Amino acid sequence: MQVVRFYDKKRNVLVYLAYSDKVIEGSPKNSISSVPVMKWN
Repeated sequence: MQVVRFYDKKRNVLVYLAYSDKVIEGSPKNSISSVPVMKWN
């Protein structure tokens, strides 16, 4: 399992991509999510 994090400066979000190198039942497992970056007050 690999997890990669990207920062999208234009949209001010962190993007997380999780993926597996192992093929299970004909397709790899993968997932993507995003987290908005907000100021703490």
